[in-house]
Amino acid sequence: TVVDNGCPEEIAKALRSFPLVTNIIRNDENRGYGQGCDQGIKSIDSKFCVLLNSDALVQPDAIRLLIDTLSENENIAVAVSLSLNTDETIQELGRVVKSDGHTLGVLENTPKEQIDIDAIKSVPYSSFVCVAVNVEDYLNIGGFDEKFSPAYSEDVDLCIRLWSASKAVVVNTNSVVSHAGGVASSELKDLSLIKSRNVEYLKKKHSALLDAEYSDVDINNYPHSRDYLNKYYDQ
Repeated sequence: TVVDNGCPEEIAKALRSFPLVTNIIRNDENRGYGQGCDQGIKSIDSKFCVLLNSDALVQPDAIRLLIDTLSENENIAVAVSLSLNTDETIQELGRVVKSDGHTLGVLENTPKEQIDIDAIKSVPYSSFVCVAVNVEDYLNIGGFDEKFSPAYSEDVDLCIRLWSASKAVVVNTNSVVSHAGGVASSELKDLSLIKSRNVEYLKKKHSALLDAEYSDVDINNYPHSRDYLNKYYDQ
C-alpha cells in the first residue's frame, strides 16, 4: 500500500508504474504525516507495518531486523532503526522526553563507535525515521492523533500512549538508516509555529504524566528510570 499524500501528478504517475505497488490511496491534498500513515496502516491486513521517511536511506537488512524484533517479543509495539547523519555520526539513539514536551536526543552527533552493536535499547521515544509497528497495538490505542497534523510530536504522543499501555518502544542498533534530517518537512509553511503549537498540545494532553515522570530528565543518566515493563531489552 502506498498513500499518495497530495503528491504532484508526475510522482503519482511514476508510482503506478511499479508492479509491486498494488494499492494506492490518493489524497487530493497533504493530510499530514500522521493521517497519511494512519490511512496506510488501516488499509492493510498484516501483523506488522513499516513506516519509512522519504529522506531516509535504508542499509541492508534494516527492515528485516525491525520485523524480527517485533516477532520475537510481543511486549514491543514499535521497533526503530538507528539513525545516522550523512557524516556517519549518530543522529540519535532514541530520545528522552522533558516535562515541557520537548525531547533530547541520546548520543546526538557522536561517533557511531560509541554504541553497542547487537543491542535492542528500550527508549521512551525515538523519531519515526524508519520504524516497524505492531498493527494491533497501534489500533488498540487509537493510532496517530490527527490534532498534531500536519506534523511534529505525533510520534512522541504515540510512544507515550504505548508506554502507558505497557508496550515498549525500542531501538535496534543493528538496523541502520542514514537520514538527511528535516528534508521531508522543509516544504511545510510556518514550521516553527507548527512545532510550538504541537509541543504545547502534547504538554497539555499528557501534563500529569510528564510532570510526574519526566520533571527531572538527565540526558547523562540514560536510560531514564521510567520503565513500565520493569525490563530493558539490552541483549
